[in-house]
Amino acid sequence: MEKKYATKFETKINTGSLHVTKAKTNPKSPDYFGEILIDLNSIEHDGNTVKVKLGGWKSKSASGYGYLSLIVDTWKPDFIKKEQSAETHSGLDDDVPF
Repeated sequence: MEKKYATKFETKINTGSLHVTKAKTNPKSPDYFGEILIDLNSIEHDGNTVKVKLGGWKSKSASGYGYLSLIVDTWKPDFIKKEQSAETHSGLDDDVPF
C-alpha cells in the first residue's frame, strides 16, 4: 500500500537530501541515498571538474524517518566577491570616447 502525503516533496535549487537505506540488499549498497539539484552557475568549475561544498543537517520527515538535509555552500568572502565583480566590470568603458 502506497502512503499518501499532504504535499509532494520538491527539491529546490542548490538543496538536496540523503535518506537512510532501510533494507540493504547487498553489502555494497549505500547506507544513504538521495539527490541534490545544483545550479552550475552558482559554483566555480573549469568545465571538466566541479568541487561542491555541502552543508548537512539531521532532519526527520513527517512520517518519522531520519534523513540528512543538504545545501550547496556558495558563500564567498567579501574580498573574493569584490575581486570577481571587478573582473566582470573591467573593460565596460572601453568604447567610451572620452
